[in-house]
Amino acid sequence: MPLNVIVTGAGGVIGRRLVPQLQTRGHNVIAVGRHLARSATSFATITGDLSDASVRARAIAALRDCGKSQSAIVHLAAGSNVAAASASRNAAFEGNVLLTHLMLEAADAANVSRFLFASSGYIYGNGSIAPIMEDRVAHPLSMYAAAKLAAEALVQGYSAECGIAGTIFRLSNVFGPESPDTTVAGRILSQLRQRQPVNVASRQPVRDFIFIDDVAEAICALLETPASAVTGVFNISTGVGTSIGSLADSATAMADGKTCKIESLDPSNQDCLILSNERIRTRTGWAPRHSLAEGLQLCLSVH
Repeated sequence: MPLNVIVTGAGGVIGRRLVPQLQTRGHNVIAVGRHLARSATSFATITGDLSDASVRARAIAALRDCGKSQSAIVHLAAGSNVAAASASRNAAFEGNVLLTHLMLEAADAANVSRFLFASSGYIYGNGSIAPIMEDRVAHPLSMYAAAKLAAEALVQGYSAECGIAGTIFRLSNVFGPESPDTTVAGRILSQLRQRQPVNVASRQPVRDFIFIDDVAEAICALLETPASAVTGVFNISTGVGTSIGSLADSATAMADGKTCKIESLDPSNQDCLILSNERIRTRTGWAPRHSLAEGLQLCLSVH
């Protein structure tokens, strides 16, 4: 059954992939964001800052105009830069916690039945070689992770008190052709495109890198699964760990290994963060389709 879906942060890296995919699947989409690129596809767009009550009101009005289908909000809008969140703690709170509260209030007032919230695997803190399950106790080690965890608590509270089916998806390290330089994969890809030496803070840390299209498909799978089966917390990940050094080696070899020298600035950092995806696989049938090598090749072929 088609859904009426508001996607906040629709102009972001994930939103730009998710919105057209939702529309292709037959859903009625209202894309909301501060910066929305023109598109050949015909989904409703609302440009503005969601901290402005009038922008939220326009989004809800557009949702009502879609008709009587079940409604949902996919809340992607937030600050996603870990360093920036530490530098401006007020902005981290406002962009993650306060904005989530405002959207949940709007959802409750409009009788929106489902709310899907984009969180982060960083709420777990440092992990181990074994993939982390969703029931692992959170241990945020940054203001960014702490803000995400606080926003998760709001989603759970509204879900219990207001009857909104809340789905929290914790993302592992997302990468794609438009990954910003603030992410480790985006920084490596940017250096390669500019034919610069690849500098990474440390080769040792292990991360779970997932391609952007697989993330968009996972969110669609959560939306298209009955709410009763996907209320709660889900990791979106590959379940496979790759060291930053291995990522840099692979990307450099694909780009042109003869022209790029990998330099590591800090060899001491050896933390590990791999997320299990068993729960989302079992509940929705979703599984990532792209290997790390395939994803990197797609990224490098774009430019």
